[in-house]
Amino acid sequence: MRHGRRSASGKFTGHKGAIAVDTGSGVITAADVLAGNASDNTDALALVEETSRNTGCEVEKVIGDCAYGDGATRREFKKRGCELVVKVPRGGRRGYFAKGDFKIDLEHDCVTCPAGQTMRKWKLKKVRRGVRGECVAVKQFVFAAEQCRGCVHYRQCASGKRGKGRSVTLHPEEELLQEARAYQETAAFREDTKLRQTVEHRLARLVQLGIRQARYFGRVKTKWQLLLAAAVANLVLVAAWELATGTSPGLGTSSFSLLLQLTFFLLFVPSLISEVKRQQDLVLTAPARGSVPQTPGFRLGFWSGLRT
Repeated sequence: MRHGRRSASGKFTGHKGAIAVDTGSGVITAADVLAGNASDNTDALALVEETSRNTGCEVEKVIGDCAYGDGATRREFKKRGCELVVKVPRGGRRGYFAKGDFKIDLEHDCVTCPAGQTMRKWKLKKVRRGVRGECVAVKQFVFAAEQCRGCVHYRQCASGKRGKGRSVTLHPEEELLQEARAYQETAAFREDTKLRQTVEHRLARLVQLGIRQARYFGRVKTKWQLLLAAAVANLVLVAAWELATGTSPGLGTSSFSLLLQLTFFLLFVPSLISEVKRQQDLVLTAPARGSVPQTPGFRLGFWSGLRT
């Protein structure tokens, strides 16, 4: 899909770029191009696995923004044994109590509202896991209408029909979300989030190299452009390091940068050539113009939408 959104009011035509960056050296370790309408967390684990293949090192911790904080992504990283540091979005409307304002005790099966009322009764409710996942049954706690109507915060809490109590539905991955909410209140979480500045700097460098405007048609060739820009950014980073310090950045960093460039040229270039030949064969064997509907061509705009 070629159309996507930066926000509720901002639209763009093109693709999304996803990159993974080593926060210690600033080297771009992996990159991919997603469809314009794809979620930011699409194939997030694939970028981590590609980073492991390119570097030969095991990734222990991944730092991202709220786009990667959904339950499905956290479950995938948990299964792989990789720590995912992402802030859990508060949710809800501004000025109203959100689910995060309630104290959820999973061990004793109870929910306490901000006013101090505790509800222990629950019922099962079917919800869908992820966007197109399976339906699972989760617990839903419903506060009594008498409790809520007599509360001074009733207008800020119960947004349903007047007279009904507030309900809190647990997430299929509520335990993982609870762990994330507890960790984001610590000083270690604040130190981890500061490391994301390195990723922002690498994104800015790629923008300077022209990735906001695709030079080719199609996602395969657009990825070619992104990988070229990433290779240039890595080589310039190593060269600037040597000029600033007068020494090599170290065997690990320099060897990794050279390995990344060799991987790019040895693995991606042949696949690109084969894709171009396949497209040419399709053009040569295509029916005459007018016999089948033709897809209009368009110039793709490129947006660096992901912060991995």
